[in-house]
Amino acid sequence: MTTSGEVSMDVFKALVSRAGMELNDEELADLKEAYDVFQPAVDALHNAQLGAEDLAVSFEPVWDPEG
Repeated sequence: MTTSGEVSMDVFKALVSRAGMELNDEELADLKEAYDVFQPAVDALHNAQLGAEDLAVSFEPVWDPEG
């Protein structure tokens, strides 16, 4: 789901159920609160229009056998 705006509790319950989770009302309310906080940032990531030149991965292996 990549739509902006708050998701209703009924829709959220359906999402949670679809994910295979069984939560009581308190757990559901706590999770929805976190969902509402993070969903706008997730939407922005999903909706980013990146070109091939914008994609890059960098990996610097650091291994310290003493650490």
